[in-house]
Amino acid sequence: MAKDIDENTCIKLLDIYSGSDKLNLIDKYTISNSNTSTKIIEILKENLNDSNIEEFLKLKNKDVFLKSQLIKNKLETIPKYVKLKYKIFLDDILKCQDYIHVDVSFDPNTIYNLFEDSDYTLAKKWINQTNNIQFEYSKMISARGAEIASNKFYKSLGFKVKDTAITQLNNIDDSWKFYDLHVDGKNVDVKNSRGVLNEKLSYSEHCIPRFKETRNGENIFILGVISPYFKLEENEEKLFYSTSSIESMITILGETSLSDINQYSKRFSQKKLQVDLTRMNFTPDWILEYPKKFYTERDKRKSEFIKKHTKLPSASEYKQINQNLIPFFLSCGFDLPDGLNDDPFNIVLNKEQVNFYNRLKSQAKQSITKPFLYLAILKHFSERLNNNLYTGYSPTDYKKLIYYESENYPLGIHDPTLIIKKLIDTLETLWNQRNKINLSSYITFKYNQKGILFAKSSMSSSWDTLLAYCGGFIQGKGSCGFKPLIKGKHNTCNYCNKIICPKCNFCRKGCTRLKNQEHFKRYNEPIPYPKS
Repeated sequence: MAKDIDENTCIKLLDIYSGSDKLNLIDKYTISNSNTSTKIIEILKENLNDSNIEEFLKLKNKDVFLKSQLIKNKLETIPKYVKLKYKIFLDDILKCQDYIHVDVSFDPNTIYNLFEDSDYTLAKKWINQTNNIQFEYSKMISARGAEIASNKFYKSLGFKVKDTAITQLNNIDDSWKFYDLHVDGKNVDVKNSRGVLNEKLSYSEHCIPRFKETRNGENIFILGVISPYFKLEENEEKLFYSTSSIESMITILGETSLSDINQYSKRFSQKKLQVDLTRMNFTPDWILEYPKKFYTERDKRKSEFIKKHTKLPSASEYKQINQNLIPFFLSCGFDLPDGLNDDPFNIVLNKEQVNFYNRLKSQAKQSITKPFLYLAILKHFSERLNNNLYTGYSPTDYKKLIYYESENYPLGIHDPTLIIKKLIDTLETLWNQRNKINLSSYITFKYNQKGILFAKSSMSSSWDTLLAYCGGFIQGKGSCGFKPLIKGKHNTCNYCNKIICPKCNFCRKGCTRLKNQEHFKRYNEPIPYPKS
């Protein structure tokens, strides 16, 4: 019948047809009459929806319909069609996320069971003269365990590793004075730290010895390790316990070198933000990154994806997919889908998010490391503090741009101790205090290796502390280490102008307030507490 009717008759028939019957009549009519008139196409467009899109894709004249801009525009608004169209694209993104890397966290039971007599002998050799021998011994056992875990980590990446530290016992040479492991031509000094009382995944000792060099002037890499705190009883050596909690595991945090530190300091320092990494006796956890070989599988899959998929969904299609793919696009260095850059209603991204995305995408075409991302967030944040308009900015908005897997993988970077998340959460808390502490009055900022953010309201004024960690010590329990200390949220000492720790009351060593409190305690008098 379709070949024997004219267009008007077909349109009248379509009024009484519905569902797949209507689509089939349009299909047969256009095939029989070689007619794809605007009116027929309009009817087809009005009737396409999520429930019949699969029927549409089975039509014989489908390819002809798909050439119509009207149909194309309509299909971009149908979620089921867009997901079918980009099924391989979305599946390949999942493959990029599902890469396998070597373990960075080790059960202490596994590591300490590898100890031989020579390892215990070496640990004892390291003990400093002290009244608390058992404390020092447990500390050295932990340090040797970190070296053994680091050895396993590098070997699992396929590196050839020589344990240089153990040669201290036989005096073959004095290489052990400079580094602990020789890793495929690279010399590595393992720096272990044990979790503090109030921050299990942070350094208990914030300082390390100065960066060393070999006799030939070669840089020595620092490998950071965080280990659980434990206490040995008298005459006890072996430890037997098992855990699945990362807070109780020996975790490799990554490596860095003096040249890396200098590079980041130079790249991110500017007039408004000084990144002060000049204290060479301290290596912050955020500047540590895993060797490039750690990400071999991730980079291989991502490279294959980029070669295979040269076209991204449009802005309207992206909205129908209804998944946050922005972090994956950024990790590949893609431009934002057309329309998201200048979305007038900020439906997907606001202007500040677009600004941050466009800053990072060129670096992402090479590779974004954890320290680069950390400092990029900090720099962007410091610039927002100088902007009284704010334009709907919130530090939490960074999360939408960097997390497409879990919070352990910002932009596909392995972050087992959530360093990036903690930074964002801290900045969000500080941002919420902006009116209380008049953040917009500050014109320049300084961030140092210890994670302390300073600010000045004029070039001549003194530095105020905005973010810090607690350097106090709790008698019988060890370093406090509470962080973050945040100006506005926590009290500021009227004597030294430092933030007071809510856990242990510490502000600054030698502060008059603490001396006064100690004096009043001694004589059982009320303790004066200056108002902030």
